Amino acid sequence: MWQLKGSLLIVPVFLFSYWTICGGLMNSDVEFISVKGSSSNNDIFETNMKLERIKRGVYALSGLMDFKEDTTDEWMVEIVVLKSRYGNNPYKPTAIKAPKDTLHNNINGVYKRFFMNYTRECAPKAPQIVGKFVPPLTKRRILFTRCIVTTKYFPPMEPGYFKFISKFSGRVNASWEVLAKFSRDGFF
Repeated sequence: MWQLKGSLLIVPVFLFSYWTICGGLMNSDVEFISVKGSSSNNDIFETNMKLERIKRGVYALSGLMDFKEDTTDEWMVEIVVLKSRYGNNPYKPTAIKAPKDTLHNNINGVYKRFFMNYTRECAPKAPQIVGKFVPPLTKRRILFTRCIVTTKYFPPMEPGYFKFISKFSGRVNASWEVLAKFSRDGFF
């Protein structure tokens, strides 16, 4: 009988240990709250994004990114992520970021790793890369139609409110800001 009690005790001890070692970071559910974008020159690059409600608690991104010329290494991108525990207190920088680099390097890195799989079904003209992306990103109008983003390809996220800010510079100044709430799924 003692052996059985000891064996059952292993499960909560393991879960507590895992929770402690990982800092409580488990897979999360994401809920989009807002999205906005802008461009300094719509003759070079135009963007417009909005949230669409699919059903209760499920939102998708829709809109466009219109590259009106082929890209060059002048196109730079920087991504920063800010976090607020409850959404009503100040947002502070997180360790999640992509330092300013060429758009082409970001396509090979951040885009390919975290976002490409989401665009496969909802944005047919978005780059789908096998191997390494070879510049330029050619002139194209990318329409996003109800892109549902989950945390499947994201690193584990703590619960809280996050602002994902992407800034373009160089050939054009543009930005996007996505506000999302992450909460734990399962029993954590």
